[in-house]
Amino acid sequence: METHGSVPQAERAKLIVHPDGRAEGTLGGGNLEARVTADALRVNPGEVRVVEYDLADLGMVCGGAVKVLYYRLQPVPEEQEFYRAVEEHAATGVPFVIAHAVMADEMRLPRLLIVENSVVARAGGTFPAEDGAISAAIELGSPEGRAKLSSPRGTIYLERVAPLPRLLIFGAGHIGASLARTAHDLGLFQVEVADERDELLQKVTQHGVRAHRVGPGFVGRLPALDSRTYVVIVTRSHVTDFAVLKQVLQQDALPRYIGVIGSCNKKREVFERLRTAGVPEERIGRVTIPIGLRIGGKSPSEIAVSILAQLVKVKNGLGAGDADE
Repeated sequence: METHGSVPQAERAKLIVHPDGRAEGTLGGGNLEARVTADALRVNPGEVRVVEYDLADLGMVCGGAVKVLYYRLQPVPEEQEFYRAVEEHAATGVPFVIAHAVMADEMRLPRLLIVENSVVARAGGTFPAEDGAISAAIELGSPEGRAKLSSPRGTIYLERVAPLPRLLIFGAGHIGASLARTAHDLGLFQVEVADERDELLQKVTQHGVRAHRVGPGFVGRLPALDSRTYVVIVTRSHVTDFAVLKQVLQQDALPRYIGVIGSCNKKREVFERLRTAGVPEERIGRVTIPIGLRIGGKSPSEIAVSILAQLVKVKNGLGAGDADE
């Protein structure tokens, strides 16, 4: 719920503890997570519990403090319908807000699912200061915005949930396939791969990655793009790389990131060809060549890791940097 000082995880980190002690998610590991896991098993059905932990008391050198909200979910229709609605809205790709009201008496946990400016699902009984919660939800503009409101009956915590950014990889060869698998396994992006070769697409789909079959030479209609898409172009040749890049830059909405594999020499050649083709300079400036952060590796797997590191850097608002920094 809240953190003070140096702590191993950000506010609103979550941990699901199963009755057999298995856990999903993380509070940062270490003694804190072990203690919370053990304490969670002692929470009664429907019980709401708020506990503050001093990390120094747990032998953790970071020395801060955290406030943890415990709630034991019950297999009752109201709970099931609420979280089913959350799951359904998460699948739409539309951001939404979940509001929790921690009541002063800690007897129940009212919750709201807010989409745009409307409550679409609720659980836990009457929600205090509902209008205020909706107004605050509308103002949460950042992808992972959070807010805290106080009311005479308790404290309201709001969290904006945005869909994972989309990673669209053009090219299912060694580097593209390795990047797709790694990004998918880490759960940082919704991963899609586009290629003209069916046999390579079949391999990436075995790892849970969505595949797009495109026309020969990557000429023709490509998958739709938007501002939450990260595009990585690693096709089989410079010719097809350029064909894809040119089409990407002709889209109305440019992706968040556009990266093309290649050298600094390729960058100069590609940029000159784009200028000759009449592509505006501000659009050309959105293209990253070479791609990836400099980690010294040359294998497909190492190159994929360097590219993914750069994507995460951009996602976290730190800019792409250069592969040759």
